[in-house]
Amino acid sequence: MTQRSKLPATGTTAETSSAKSVGEQIKSVLRDISLDWLVIAILIAAYVLRMWHLEIKPPHFDEGINGHFVAKMWRDGFYKYDPTNFHGPLYFYFLQLSELIFGRGIFASRFITSIISVGCVMLMAAHRRFLGAAAVWASLALAISVGAVFYGRYAIHESLFIFCQLLFSYGFFLYREKQTRFAVGLMSAGFFGTVTLKETFFIFFGTWLIALFCLYIERKYIKLKAQDLEPETFIEENPEDDAEEKESEVATPTDWLLIFSLGALGAVIFFTGAFLHQQGFWDMFAALKVWTKTGTGNSGHEKPFIYWFDLLVRYEWPALAALVLTPILFFFVGSRRRLLCLVAFGTWLAYSIIPYKTPWLILNLLWPLLFVFGFAMEKLTHLMRYRRGPFFLFYMRWPVYPILTVAILVGVDRTLRLNFIDFTNEREPYVYVQSTMQMKRVMDYISERVKTAPEDLNMKVVITVRDPWPLPWIFSLYPNLSFGKPDAGDFANAHVVFADGSGREQLESRLHGRYYRLPFALRDSYERGFVYLAFDKFNAVVPSDSEVFEKSGEATP
Repeated sequence: MTQRSKLPATGTTAETSSAKSVGEQIKSVLRDISLDWLVIAILIAAYVLRMWHLEIKPPHFDEGINGHFVAKMWRDGFYKYDPTNFHGPLYFYFLQLSELIFGRGIFASRFITSIISVGCVMLMAAHRRFLGAAAVWASLALAISVGAVFYGRYAIHESLFIFCQLLFSYGFFLYREKQTRFAVGLMSAGFFGTVTLKETFFIFFGTWLIALFCLYIERKYIKLKAQDLEPETFIEENPEDDAEEKESEVATPTDWLLIFSLGALGAVIFFTGAFLHQQGFWDMFAALKVWTKTGTGNSGHEKPFIYWFDLLVRYEWPALAALVLTPILFFFVGSRRRLLCLVAFGTWLAYSIIPYKTPWLILNLLWPLLFVFGFAMEKLTHLMRYRRGPFFLFYMRWPVYPILTVAILVGVDRTLRLNFIDFTNEREPYVYVQSTMQMKRVMDYISERVKTAPEDLNMKVVITVRDPWPLPWIFSLYPNLSFGKPDAGDFANAHVVFADGSGREQLESRLHGRYYRLPFALRDSYERGFVYLAFDKFNAVVPSDSEVFEKSGEATP
C-alpha cells in the first residue's frame, strides 16, 4: 500500500514539474518576442528624434570648423592631422563620405552623426546578449536622453567616439563568452576607433583597466557572493551551432597580434593620410602631451567638480539615479554588472576631476550610467514580479508602471523642448557656443536670394567679425569672400558685410550705398553686431520694415 501510494505521487510531481518547465519556457519565449519588438520600437524612436527637422538649428561653432577641415580634405586629398586640434582624423572621413553622398551642407554633416547616434542605441540594446533586459532599459533611456539626442544632432566627434566605446564593450563581453577572432576584432576596432577620434581615449581605457583591477582584487581577497538576476548568458545558443564551431575559431596569441597590428596600421594610415603626411605619426603621440596641458590649464572651458552632477540633475534623471545607486548595486549584481558599475562611477569621477569640461562630454558618462540604470530597473521589476524582497514591492507593481510611463513621457517632453524649441536658448547649459537664430535668419535671406538668382553666388561678402566661425565655412563656396577689419577692409561694391558692434562707427564711415542694417548675434556669449545687406539685391527677401542705412558718395577702398 505504501509503495502504491508513493508511485502516483511521484508521477504527479514529475508531471507538474514538466508542465511548469514548459510553462516557463513559453513565458521566456513570449518575453523574448516582446523585448524584440520593444527594441525595434526604441530604435524607431531614436531615429525619429535624431533625424526629424535636422536642419532646424543654425550651424554650431565646431560644426563650421569641422566642415572647414573637410573642405581642406577635398582640396589636399587627405586629412592633415594637427595635434593642437584635439581631434583625430577618423570622423572627418565619415563627414567626407556623407558629403560625397548628399553634397556639401549642414544636413550631410548632421545626417551621418545622427545615424551613428542611432547606432549607439542599437549597440546598447545588443548588450542584451550579456545583460538581459537591463540592456533594453538602458537603450530606451539613451534613445530619449536629452543630451544623447541633442548632441546626436550635431556634426561633432562625440557620438562616434561613444559608438567605438560601446563596440569595444560588446567585443569584450563577447570574448568572455566565446574567445573568437570576431570578438577580438570588435575590441580592436573599438580601441583604435577611439584612438583615431579623440585624444581623451585614454580616460575610457584607463577607467576600464582600473575597473578590471578592482574586480580582480574583489575576487581574490573580498569574494562577494552576489549573483546576477539571471544566468550570465541570456540568449540560448543552439547546441548544433556549438558543435559546428571549429576549434580554429578560437583566437590564438597570433590572432591577437595580427588583429591588433592591423588595427594599429589602420590608425597610422589615418593619422598620416595614407603616408602622405608622415609627421602625423609623431603628432599622434605629441597630441597626448598637448591635450594634458589643455585639459588641466587655462582653456576657458574650466568648470567646477560638481558640473556633471548639476547637468544630471537638470537633464538626465535616469543617469542621476544610477550615479546615486551605483555604490549600492555593486554589491547585489554579478561580475559583468559590477564591471560596468565601476566603469560608470570611475568615468564620472575622472571627468569631474579634470577641469576642462564642455557639455557634450557628458555622453561619455551617460552610456555606462544608463547601463546601471538598467540594472536597477531590472532588479526592481524582478522583485515586484516574484514577491522577492520587501513585501510592499509586489503590491506596488501596478502603480509603478503608470509612474514609469509618466516619467518616460516627461523625459520625451524635455527632449522635444530642448531639441525643437529651446535649441538656441543660452540659458540652457547644453546650448554651448551655439549660433543664434538671428544668424540663421540672415543666412536664410542670403540662401533665398541665391536660389532665385544663382549668379549671386558671386556676390561680394566681407567678414570683419573678430571670431567669425562658422561663417568662413558657410561662405566658403562664395568666390568673392574676403576678410578684414572695420577700419581696413575693402568694402567697395560689397553686397554683404558682417561686423561686430564695437566696429560699427569705423565700418559705416567707410561703407557707402544703401543697405539693410540688421542686428546680428553670431552666438551666445559673444558681442552683438550687425549685418549689412545691399538694398537693391535683398529688397525682395528682407522684411520691408527693416532698418535701412544709407550713405551717399563713393565707397572708401
